[in-house]
Amino acid sequence: MELYSKLLGDASKNVGVWARGRTNSETGQLTELLDAKKLAPDPNGKHLRTLSLVNALWTLQEKLGLYVWTSQERKPENLLLIMESRNFIRFDRDMSLDDWQGKLYLEPFGIVDTKWFWFQLEFDKVLER
Repeated sequence: MELYSKLLGDASKNVGVWARGRTNSETGQLTELLDAKKLAPDPNGKHLRTLSLVNALWTLQEKLGLYVWTSQERKPENLLLIMESRNFIRFDRDMSLDDWQGKLYLEPFGIVDTKWFWFQLEFDKVLER
């Protein structure tokens, strides 16, 4: 998979991730999407505890699906989001990443040839008290 991602508005309270790319016929590969170590530090010196997903917008070429994982271990509790086709989700309540290890991973599914995609995920930062 070719993945090009960019942090949007990495502020003290929130961060957006914009990604685009294409897949190949290889399935089962995890690609790093976000590393918390690359986020801007809190101006008050507080440490980032976790992120909370508040919005997700995506467009995937037909027949393509993407999983967003919070760990390299593919367990149900580590699955953050499943994206297929075109959609937008705004959560009435944010989805906190409770056992998050500081990275997000992307994995394609349902592909048989090259497929294109783009998406934007917006998170609130949850800082230590």
